[in-house]
Amino acid sequence: MKRLTFGPLLVLGGLVCIQSSAAISQPLLAPLGVAGVAGARFLVGASALALLTRPRLQGRSRTEWLGIIVYGVAMCAMTTAFYNAVARLPLGTAATVVYLGPFCVAVAFIRRRWELVLPIIALAGVALISRPSSHVSVAGIMFGLVAAAAAASYMLFAQRVGHTSPGLDGLCLSMAIAAMLLLPFSVRTLATVDVHQAVLIAVAGLVGVTLGFSLDFSGIRRSTARVTATLYSLEPAVAAVTGAILLSQGLDLPTLVGLVLVVSAGVAAASTAPAAPVRHGPADSQLAPAPRYLR
Repeated sequence: MKRLTFGPLLVLGGLVCIQSSAAISQPLLAPLGVAGVAGARFLVGASALALLTRPRLQGRSRTEWLGIIVYGVAMCAMTTAFYNAVARLPLGTAATVVYLGPFCVAVAFIRRRWELVLPIIALAGVALISRPSSHVSVAGIMFGLVAAAAAASYMLFAQRVGHTSPGLDGLCLSMAIAAMLLLPFSVRTLATVDVHQAVLIAVAGLVGVTLGFSLDFSGIRRSTARVTATLYSLEPAVAAVTGAILLSQGLDLPTLVGLVLVVSAGVAAASTAPAAPVRHGPADSQLAPAPRYLR
């Protein structure tokens, strides 16, 4: 039971770290380029996690490698598209659009009729937060929708990789794949940064990639897809508050009402979801203890 209750806290901690990293990275996106900043973060984060976990390359099945590769590609696509949205939209608005991906996963797992009201409430909150208007960047919304599709794949493949790979090995290898996909951009960016920008990239990589994705991955593998998807409804609220604190992005009344609706629907859906099934197998035996550096 302890494993089942600890997972949501890990997911929430991961969301806070990932959104904080996005806020730290936001001032770098215009001068350095989105792909370069995203790639440099992955390079820093994957290198740090590799030093901690030392993932094995031998003895993995073709199916396991396929999951790791798809997870890495989804991670890369989600982050790059999300940062393109953040460059054009307030952080809370961008995260709200991205939430539509996990939102669709949550809807797919609904089995009781009365629960249909929860996605409707969440969607109303999303509309209040994003509020399409002439002032909202259409390109930003489109990038957010791409990130939303990638986020749904990211979440589902995180569970798959987590249940077939012990510890954080699979996550580390997927991070390395994401870093390699963006390597041409990150190398060019790192060659031009000054000391201040390099420090921001390092902090963003360690907070958002090494710690943020590790917490998120560890929480997802301990929860059902339904619970994880509903927990992600907290992300727009986390992003909006983070943007208000770190980027001085204002929170008006409709945004606050929207946040309350989205968070309420997510909490209600998570509280009514069935418990995560206990899995038995070689990889599952590694799920009980959290990694030492996350305790």
